[in-house]
Amino acid sequence: MSIRDDLKKEIALAVCERVDLKCLNLAYIDLDRFVYHNDAFGHASGDEALNKIFTALTAFAAAHSAKVKRVGGDEFLVYSLSDSTGLHIELGKKAQSCVHEQEIPLVSDGYRDGNVDLPKHITCSVAATSFPTQSIGKAPHPESDLMIKESIVDGLLQLLDTMLWLSKCAQRGKFAEVNLCV
Repeated sequence: MSIRDDLKKEIALAVCERVDLKCLNLAYIDLDRFVYHNDAFGHASGDEALNKIFTALTAFAAAHSAKVKRVGGDEFLVYSLSDSTGLHIELGKKAQSCVHEQEIPLVSDGYRDGNVDLPKHITCSVAATSFPTQSIGKAPHPESDLMIKESIVDGLLQLLDTMLWLSKCAQRGKFAEVNLCV
């Protein structure tokens, strides 16, 4: 099983267990130009930076009754279930601030890459959404129910990935959101 398959299953199981909560909130975080950090400081430093960011996001998530998972490379996902709509915005913006507050250098002084303007510290782009869990319904068989929920989670992750890509094409370090839990 891949990391993404494990993640889909974990979120789908959480939705199955908490049918009383009406919104699934997701914030997908992608570090901007992280390859420059690895090039400037080496992969060991990159691993340390990723661990520092993951630790900070984990503490942030725990304080907000959310969970954080490393999706792969330099991408993370924060998710929660809630009764309130709009929580995905708070989760996404606070997660973005959490990454920026780490003030991890992106490049060393004097590092240049042609005409690319690089920020001093690692930044991230975030795409967030919420989805009405009660609209998913319940299949008559538990295996079918879980498969349907995993499929919906997969679609939401694809949506967030596309939102991030489009946002980063326009400008890095941005926050994009769509509220499907209205």
